[in-house]
Amino acid sequence: YNQFIPDNEFTVNINAFSELGLSYGQVVLDRQMHFLKAGATLKKLTGLYSFYFRNNGVSVNFYNPGGYIDSLKVLLTNADIEYGYVHTDYYKDNVPTLSSVMFQNDIGNGIGLDLGVIYEYRPGYEKYKYRMDNKEHIDDGKNKYQFRAGLALTDIGSIRYNNSKYVKSRTVSSKSNVFSAADTLTRDTLKSVKTLEDIDKIMDIIGIDDRGSSFKSGLPSTINLMAEYRIVNHIFVNATVIQSLRGKGSIGMRQPSALAFTPKFEFKWAEFSAPVVLNYD
Repeated sequence: YNQFIPDNEFTVNINAFSELGLSYGQVVLDRQMHFLKAGATLKKLTGLYSFYFRNNGVSVNFYNPGGYIDSLKVLLTNADIEYGYVHTDYYKDNVPTLSSVMFQNDIGNGIGLDLGVIYEYRPGYEKYKYRMDNKEHIDDGKNKYQFRAGLALTDIGSIRYNNSKYVKSRTVSSKSNVFSAADTLTRDTLKSVKTLEDIDKIMDIIGIDDRGSSFKSGLPSTINLMAEYRIVNHIFVNATVIQSLRGKGSIGMRQPSALAFTPKFEFKWAEFSAPVVLNYD
């Protein structure tokens, strides 16, 4: 009690959406030993639900002037908080249809994009040729590379939620170097919080009235680097780096960054691998 608690930053994101994608890939270069292919996927995104709460910092003090549990109060100062959500009344007032779930609705829509390129070094290209019907063919059912490397940008884009009736957003910002303009909440008030709309009531008690009816939720954008080497016949080793392009406090989805090393055993009808993965931020 009676001690301010700083350094409590955190972010919460909840998202539900659908996507429809159109993909295109093509061989860019095929010169026997050197092979290059590239592809892209354009995605139509339909937002179904989203909630975020971002606490950039707030000083909290629990104190009890009366000495018993019902007199417990909470003192908030230097608040820097943002939150937004889609009101659940949207689904009470609108019956979901295939069109509203997959194509277009009145709350959230966006565009996403994936891009990728792979290079293969094929020094033993000649081994994969065969003749049939007096013609020379290439066996497309076998991996021909000694070494390959890939680069991809995935989940570029975001979903914008925008509806004056069903989309809510709010910013709470009252920073100060001294503990002034403090706002007091009682235990009974905090116990009454059961829905997202109740958080709005808390903000009304505090006196914050910076309201909005739109926000943007980002996709879990990443850059992916991959390198793979054939040791002998069916045995490969792979190294992959997945680097998140979203910061820790981002509004939207976030893919954890990872470094992976994977030995692989590939056969015509089966593949076995044992990845060793290090996740990091």
